[in-house]
Amino acid sequence: MEPCSIVQDLLPLYLDGLTSPESSRLVAEHLEACESCREMLERMRQPVPAAVLRGQDGKALLLRHKRKAARRNGLIAALALTVGAGICLLILWSKGCFCIADRQTSPDGTVLTTAYSRNLSGLFPREDGFTIRDEGRYAGSTHYLNASFDGMWWSPDSQYLVISMETENGIYLEVCDYQRNAGRNLDNCLNRGIYGRKEFSGAALDEDGQAQIEYRFLQWSDYDSSMLVYYSYLDQEGIDRSGYFWYDYESEDVSGISPLQTGVFRGVVKEVGIRSDGTRFYVMDLLEPDGNGNTVELVFSISDSTALRGLSDIQPGNRVMVVSRDAAESQSHTAVSVTLLPE
Repeated sequence: MEPCSIVQDLLPLYLDGLTSPESSRLVAEHLEACESCREMLERMRQPVPAAVLRGQDGKALLLRHKRKAARRNGLIAALALTVGAGICLLILWSKGCFCIADRQTSPDGTVLTTAYSRNLSGLFPREDGFTIRDEGRYAGSTHYLNASFDGMWWSPDSQYLVISMETENGIYLEVCDYQRNAGRNLDNCLNRGIYGRKEFSGAALDEDGQAQIEYRFLQWSDYDSSMLVYYSYLDQEGIDRSGYFWYDYESEDVSGISPLQTGVFRGVVKEVGIRSDGTRFYVMDLLEPDGNGNTVELVFSISDSTALRGLSDIQPGNRVMVVSRDAAESQSHTAVSVTLLPE
């Protein structure tokens, strides 16, 4: 049986229905067996005479009831605060406040553009895309599906906004043209600009006759509508080609094409090692001997961005083609790609 002192302390809460189900059950079981506690409960249920209220015992009883009321009101206030905070958080989440990826003001200060990492086209954010929202001179939202936000850049004259997104097919660029109130596929514009240039003659074409080149936006010119763009593609021999050029969005002119120097080496991996900093390196004998007929040894390493084609890992004995951007005189090359060659 529970001690009477514990049960009697719980009786005021039990009488007001504020005890937990387990405590209520224990008090009820005790009351069935304890007559003195039952009598105390009955006295507590009786109205308090006015004479008693005027005495010292009445003051203590009133103070006790006030404390109980304060506890009850505190519980109600805490519950209301919790519910209110939950509703506020739900509203903020539905507005996308917890998935802001970037926020920029146009150079002239008339447009605030916010990029959300989720799709806000419904009541709540979804993971099947992202949203760009403009406020100010141009107001509205654009929803991009099956893509993830990669970056955005305003032109110096506040007329154009480049948006980069990552899709299952790679990076895709779009221009929000505020002069013409239209969105344009920047990749197609760039393909038209480089059409017929010898630097891109080796790029493969897709089913629509478009060059299979991946572009990455780097920066706007400080003076006009020109942008600096990085390009990369595989030529017909499977060699990575990349570089930079300037593209004028208004005239669609391409200038300053600067291909990156590429080193291409073919050989047989003969050794795998680990440097003191933890990076892995590979030693291979080149298939082509030097001018004296001697075997040439090459050391290369790979990074997280190195593309492995036809390989899950590089092992001794693999015949590979290594493409590097390092200078020819470098003793150790960081590979852009490593491609498995047929035996």
